[in-house]
Amino acid sequence: MTDEELEDEKREYYERENRLPMQSLAVFLWLLTFVIGVFQYDQQWMHSWWGEELLSVTEPEFWEITDRGVNFDYLDPALRPPLREFLKQLPPSG
Repeated sequence: MTDEELEDEKREYYERENRLPMQSLAVFLWLLTFVIGVFQYDQQWMHSWWGEELLSVTEPEFWEITDRGVNFDYLDPALRPPLREFLKQLPPSG
């Protein structure tokens, strides 16, 4: 085997060894951008859903008999307008 063939073989080996980590990193970054996009979409949807849920609760007492006693989802009518203003400042859903 000549020196040139040995160098070619070494280069191919190093290229092959470096290709897998680079491809793995590329796939990881692609998946990461996909997941971030999904979370951003879900976050926008969640803002809308969360506000609608809080504004729809009209009973101050919790519907289930537990030691909880208080409905933490209930929002006093005086606090509803500030919640609506807050929700308007969030990014639009969808």
